[in-house]
Amino acid sequence: MRVVLRNEATGLFYAGCQKWIPDPARALNLETVERAQELSVDEHLEGAEVFLRYDDPGLRSRFPRHFRGACCRAKAC
Repeated sequence: MRVVLRNEATGLFYAGCQKWIPDPARALNLETVERAQELSVDEHLEGAEVFLRYDDPGLRSRFPRHFRGACCRAKAC
């Protein structure tokens, strides 16, 4: 499974250094949902959602970076 960030408005995937690309396979793999959330807040990636890409191409999940129960370094819980 890969954990990447996806721009909700454009459908592009985050490659790092404020760069967005169309191919999720080449996107920056953040490995955990927590790390994806932290990066999206730290780099001010508005409109980003956490996107889970599984080995099976028919399976995928996505959700906003700020979902219930989420906690990050930028804000106190």
